[in-house]
Amino acid sequence: MRTPPLPSFRARILLSALATALLALGLTWGTSWLTMHALFPPPDHDPDPSLVDACLASPRSWDGVVVGLETLTAYDEHGRSASGRQLDLAGWPELRVGESHAVERDHHWTRATRASREGPCAWIVSEEGPPPELVLAVRWGGSLGVFLALLAASGLTWVAAIRPLMLRVERLRDAAVVVGRDGYRSASDPVPDALGDISTALDASNERIVADRVELVARHEALERYLAEIAHDLRTPIGSLLLALQEVRAEAGGPAVDRALVDADYLGSLVENLHQAARLRHGLDVGEGTADLRDVLARLEVRFAALGGARGVQVAVALPDGPVIVRCTPVLAERALANLLHNAIAHGARHVAATLAVVGEGFRIDVLDDGPGVAVPADLALRTFDDSADRPRGAGLGLAITNEIARRAGFAIRYERAEEGGLRVVLQGPRTAPG
Repeated sequence: MRTPPLPSFRARILLSALATALLALGLTWGTSWLTMHALFPPPDHDPDPSLVDACLASPRSWDGVVVGLETLTAYDEHGRSASGRQLDLAGWPELRVGESHAVERDHHWTRATRASREGPCAWIVSEEGPPPELVLAVRWGGSLGVFLALLAASGLTWVAAIRPLMLRVERLRDAAVVVGRDGYRSASDPVPDALGDISTALDASNERIVADRVELVARHEALERYLAEIAHDLRTPIGSLLLALQEVRAEAGGPAVDRALVDADYLGSLVENLHQAARLRHGLDVGEGTADLRDVLARLEVRFAALGGARGVQVAVALPDGPVIVRCTPVLAERALANLLHNAIAHGARHVAATLAVVGEGFRIDVLDDGPGVAVPADLALRTFDDSADRPRGAGLGLAITNEIARRAGFAIRYERAEEGGLRVVLQGPRTAPG
């Protein structure tokens, strides 16, 4: 079951303020009610007998006589006053002479006393309580006062406490998002509390991460230089070994020599790729100089014909009549094409074909093998030697180096499954003038 998201810090503050305001209003209304009851309790005495006598002496004048906080009105046995007002006796108990009963209506107490069985003073009603205007003033004035007090207190609390706290939390959040990166900015919170401790911990973590990163980068660069030096030192002896194995194969041959030639060529290709990868990582300019792709493929045809023969794969290269000049470092152009041919021979069954053609102002190279023709990942052309993703068909570092060289040289490369089976690699780009 998915847990619903919690409201934000700001929303919780607003909800708390609203709940506090509602609670304060409820307390205000309750307090006003209790205050009215305390100031104006129910009458606990019967009318003064002298007042009853005065009523009997002059009943018509007893229609709203004010005595202290009481207003006295005389009614006859039918509940009518001298001015014709009707006394509502519904719901009242049956009273005998001398008995009285009191009820409350909106903070007003009404007490009816049965003074006699008949006559204009049969009922003497006493009304005691605050004026309605006073009740409204107490209720709404108190509510308004509480509201304004809460508003002032909330504003003061927001300015003095909540807003500074939120700013501190936001600075900590911004610092935590980029801790260890170049854009890190300290929260700079010197307050000696939990948030200040977090700010200090973030600063210490950032310093430690930056120091570790600098050390790791230095180690990585040292390791790359070491590998590049090893690869450079191995290029010459491996090249001599390949030439020697080709001579032995031409004179004697045999399965053992073929396997040795294939392994030596693989080792030479791996060393060369490691060497060029180190140069590319250190910012080698791929577009420095020009290369004739026709000459490059012609040289590779001779080299890979021997390797294909050792694997039982025939290598065919079709070239145009004239030169095909491109803006690319010659050694990198040869490395990119060599990786494509090496991959094709490694996965081909019997035939590998490479064609170079002039297309308008550009060129197109197709390298096709007749291997099993497995599915080609859509992002294969986007993978570089810095990509840690698994590479299908054993492409490994070779195709990654080719992709990177093509990208930096401004060439387009794509990998697709050929209709007749196998893998087709298409490399296209602009030509340049000789020189």
